[in-house]
Amino acid sequence: MINAHNRRVKYWEIIADNLSKADWSRGCVSAIDSNGRTIWVADAHRDDGKRFVARANEKLTAFLELESAIWQRVKNSEIIADNLKKAGWTSGAISSTDRNGRQFWVVATQGEDAGRFIVRADEKLRTFLELEAATRKATE
Repeated sequence: MINAHNRRVKYWEIIADNLSKADWSRGCVSAIDSNGRTIWVADAHRDDGKRFVARANEKLTAFLELESAIWQRVKNSEIIADNLKKAGWTSGAISSTDRNGRQFWVVATQGEDAGRFIVRADEKLRTFLELEAATRKATE
């Protein structure tokens, strides 16, 4: 039993370390709900304003759900970029900070016959979604 508990603790620590390496500040708290059950809340945020919160009955589950929510959003923008490439579009993305200290993303793409698009948004995934919509309209 002690070994299983140690592995569980070690695994959530690995998730927390991976989030830190990806520039996420993170934390976790436990509380007792109105029925006397322990709930865990894991939180991650970055300087660009992105924030994710997960709640679960176990600490490991809270971190797993937090990790899943974050990486799913990251993965979606990578999938869109890959789909654009398969459709013959060349694209690239950069992030920068405006004079007020807010991060923004710029994504540009160029198709062989369909022109060029540049999209700016506050969030990487939103930028890719808008770009994907623009390229679809151009090729319809």
